[in-house]
Amino acid sequence: MAAPVEPRPYECLAKMLAEDREYVERVLAGEPEVFEQLVRKYNRLGGAIAYGVLSDFHLAEDVVQDAFIRAFEALAGLKEPARFRFWFAGIVKRRSIDVLRQRKTPRMRAASLEAGAAEDGEGQVLGSTISSDSRRPDQSPAASQLDAVVHAERRRQVLECISGLDEDDRIVVSLKHMEGLSYKEIAEFMELSVSAVESRLFRARKVLRKQLAAALKLDSPES
Repeated sequence: MAAPVEPRPYECLAKMLAEDREYVERVLAGEPEVFEQLVRKYNRLGGAIAYGVLSDFHLAEDVVQDAFIRAFEALAGLKEPARFRFWFAGIVKRRSIDVLRQRKTPRMRAASLEAGAAEDGEGQVLGSTISSDSRRPDQSPAASQLDAVVHAERRRQVLECISGLDEDDRIVVSLKHMEGLSYKEIAEFMELSVSAVESRLFRARKVLRKQLAAALKLDSPES
């Protein structure tokens, strides 16, 4: 029996664009409740972009909520409904930059990252919260708590290292590793070539490996 043929990337993208066009057209035709489908679909994408700019979970969530409101109010002005994904991503990035400019304190503070990692809301942006009851059946509560502390500390170190990247590299890393976008999708959103995206990711990963190796007191891997 022949193995099922998986859809090609461009076929998946075409399906996604067609779905977005349908949602937008239905909202504009008098079904505002359908906009919730777009919110569910692109909440994490918005979070990844906002976090990439702001390095702050709380601010990122606020920006995403505000961006959805702005998108809903301006939806009638979207000339190509199928491109909602990229249009919304642009709103999030511009709004994130506005918020960043308004901040009076430095945006890259370890304290801010630590506070964000401790909040339940973090999972909505990264989808990676630690469950309070995630221990194995044969694991004692004390051992489980220790594992959670170690996990949280390592994640804090990862986030702190990411926050040290320049803005565009943070966004590329967030879109690739938090949202799972393809190189082509990232390139279109960032208005870069695919090779430029690959280069940015390679450079960012190299920096992160070196910083994490130092932070975790491990030998730096060969590049």
